Amino acid sequence: MAPKLKRTSLLDCFVISQSNLIYQNTRIILTFVCIISSCVYAFFAAFRYDIESFQIISKEELTRNDFGDKQIEYFTYFFYAAEGVCFLDFLAQFCLEYQGFDDPNPVRQINLTAKRYAYNEMVYDLIPLIPFTMFLKFKHSRLLFLIKTIRIKKSLSLLDTKKFS
Repeated sequence: MAPKLKRTSLLDCFVISQSNLIYQNTRIILTFVCIISSCVYAFFAAFRYDIESFQIISKEELTRNDFGDKQIEYFTYFFYAAEGVCFLDFLAQFCLEYQGFDDPNPVRQINLTAKRYAYNEMVYDLIPLIPFTMFLKFKHSRLLFLIKTIRIKKSLSLLDTKKFS
């Protein structure tokens, strides 16, 4: 008689193990992206007058930053690259296995991993992903970049030594 196989969902095959070497390397990259992007977004909040509507800010404020078109283009590339890395991490978190409190075996059911992420840390990843500065234009709208500095909290949790084994 053949052994009975445990029935699992096809989607459970997409669950990412925390011991996966590729996952661990992407966490290192994400840590650097979160730290660097938080600093850069604080800089943007202080000096990126070019993202505000030209009807709202005065010519004097516009000339204070002295960023050329090429620099603004590089800022935009950085913005898309950092947001892309954070968005990929956002999606991966729905599929990431986790360790239960009283169970030594990791939980690998995708519905449970997604539910756990949605109820716990998702809001801290979702809010900084919203590009407020792209669709809200008003005087001092550059300060909306400060919302993205919430990611420094994520980088600190990634660097937490209690989580290393």
